[in-house]
Amino acid sequence: MSIVVKHIFKRYNNGMGIFEALPLMAEVKKSAHLNNHVLENFTIESQDKFSSKCKVCKKTIVIDLKAELPVNGEVIGVACQKPERKKKVQISS
Repeated sequence: MSIVVKHIFKRYNNGMGIFEALPLMAEVKKSAHLNNHVLENFTIESQDKFSSKCKVCKKTIVIDLKAELPVNGEVIGVACQKPERKKKVQISS
């Protein structure tokens, strides 16, 4: 193999992690939506690890392609609940 072909092959293989994770990301977004979560876009933590969090309740989910269970996080199987806001105390003089 020429050096150019090796370089292109290496670049192509390095980017394969995200292509393997895309179907998982789609399924995670669908199942999170069923539990009323609104996920942000996934961020790339490493070549095999991607994470996202719910915009409402701030719970996270991680996709790790090298792990035994590739999908892990607080979003799985839990309904989204807005965190309670503290009421402002109004002091009048």
